[in-house]
Amino acid sequence: MAAFQASFLSHKPCEGLRIPFVFRRHHLLPKTHLQFKSVCVVCSVSEISQRERFSPDDVLQEEERSRRRRSVAVFWDLDNKPPKAVRPYDAALRLRDTAAEFGNVVDMVAYANRHAFIYLPQWVREERQEKKKLDVLESKGLVKPLEPYVCNYCGRKCKTQLALKKHFKQLHERERSKRMTHLSHLKGKRRIKYKEKLADKEERYNDVAREILVPKVGYGLAGDLKRAGVFVKTVEDRPQAADEALIKHMTHYIHRGLECLCLVSDDSDFTNVLRLARLHRLQIIVVGETMTLSRHADISFSWEEVATGRAMGRAQGLASEAFEDRSNEEALRHEIQDDSDLYISELQDDSDQNTGGTGKDLGLKSGFRVSAFSEEEGGEWDSELHSVEEANDRPFDYPDWWDEDEDSE
Repeated sequence: MAAFQASFLSHKPCEGLRIPFVFRRHHLLPKTHLQFKSVCVVCSVSEISQRERFSPDDVLQEEERSRRRRSVAVFWDLDNKPPKAVRPYDAALRLRDTAAEFGNVVDMVAYANRHAFIYLPQWVREERQEKKKLDVLESKGLVKPLEPYVCNYCGRKCKTQLALKKHFKQLHERERSKRMTHLSHLKGKRRIKYKEKLADKEERYNDVAREILVPKVGYGLAGDLKRAGVFVKTVEDRPQAADEALIKHMTHYIHRGLECLCLVSDDSDFTNVLRLARLHRLQIIVVGETMTLSRHADISFSWEEVATGRAMGRAQGLASEAFEDRSNEEALRHEIQDDSDLYISELQDDSDQNTGGTGKDLGLKSGFRVSAFSEEEGGEWDSELHSVEEANDRPFDYPDWWDEDEDSE
């Protein structure tokens, strides 16, 4: 330990040594107040000295940033809120960025039935029709592109978009089918090694095919959402199946200690689960247009402004306000707790004085009577009570004149 302190104070490099971990509170203590922890790690003096250069403002900002990191989960009802006029990949990324302003996004799930993945929105149909018209004009020579079309997989240049599609299908798609056939015949370790070898090629092929080829089913909704880090789940083809699966997933997270819940839907079936989240003191964010769910939320956005990215500015301001409100609420809760503890301690002191300093509370037990008088006063009151009861039990003595009045009548 002495050798390490000498090397540390002289700022000589000792990288690779097994040394005690050095820490300072908020990185602001002078070198004479170093404290050594008993945990052993491998580090370097250069890293520690670089850590010492942090200013107090940087440390405070890091502490505030760490306090703001709350667990956030995003639940997306794709049947009710599919992406409109925006690429699914871009919409998912913007939704994640908006939710990340309120904490750390721990999960992002989307539920829908198979119709949501095979359905073609109107904007997708119009876009495909325009591409077909452009391909026909290019093939007839009526329209000439300013630059040739380049295959991003091999770098070959083509004059028209149709020629590029034909090149990609005849060469690269056929090669991929051969690789997949060979992979299906392998087993065990050979299959694993060959699959690892093809990982980069497969990723590059999918990126290029997404730009050139048209999906056979739908418009690539599930693939784009998965690329954006969304867990996509297909449910049964029956009414309210996606809502039931989302409610079950949300309830699981609520009971597991989630701190912030973000729901993308307008369906009123989620009212009860939002009330449950309110009882568990969760911060609720609703992305939708109707007031059915927004009235149960702390913060609400419209789906259009989130998908287009216009909600980022407002989300930053609302996140800072929510953080201040939480800080004030926690401070008030601690103050109330301190007052209640002080009140309880005063009551205990009073009870100790009443019990003669024994420190035992006066309890009510069966067979005992609690009186508001002292023992002496209580005894006098009991004697008077017994005398009245005995007097009521004795027969009543009528006066002599009572009999005379009855005889005269």
